[in-house]
Amino acid sequence: MAVPGPTSIENLRTVEGKTYDSNREACVALGLVLNNKLYEDTLFEALNHTSPNQFRYLFARLLVHGDMGNPLELFDQFEDHFTSDLLKKWQKGDAKKVAWRKIVKSMIDQEKQLSDYPKLEAYMDEIGYENEETVDLKSLLDEGRADYGIMNEGQKAIVDQIIKKIRSQEQIFEKCCIFADGCGKSYLFNAALKSALGHGKKVMVMAWSGV
Repeated sequence: MAVPGPTSIENLRTVEGKTYDSNREACVALGLVLNNKLYEDTLFEALNHTSPNQFRYLFARLLVHGDMGNPLELFDQFEDHFTSDLLKKWQKGDAKKVAWRKIVKSMIDQEKQLSDYPKLEAYMDEIGYENEETVDLKSLLDEGRADYGIMNEGQKAIVDQIIKKIRSQEQIFEKCCIFADGCGKSYLFNAALKSALGHGKKVMVMAWSGV
């Protein structure tokens, strides 16, 4: 970044009387670095000619070979297309995380350092890099509801109490537990398990015998 006659670091970030928060923003104002407009135009052009998977790969390529100012903001502009295929399996918030994991994996596979995008790196540290495709919460919830639909009244009475507790915002410590015995208990347990996982709850499965 070359500015004639700078008197301070702040002066380096000042262009036509406006002081920018970072050197990169100042470089954009000076025309030394491309802003997000070029990348935005590229994505708009590709929007109707690419599948969501191809669109994510294109975004990864732009991250690798470009110098994108705010990838998180640009992603949000095109989130619907980035995640449209993923929404068949995941809820919106989860689909966004999966899309970002796919993009970042593709970017790293192309030998681009995530540290080149500090805000994106912080976001990825927050959501994690693990691929969550094996945990399909939406499908689990749908399966739990389907199982519930063919239960008898006795089974439903038990599952109703579990679902009520899952949906409740109150944090009340219970001093007792419900135990179902007889035919159909494994079916009931599996349906309750799917429903709890589908609501995003963590479940620990254990076996116990009172004998």
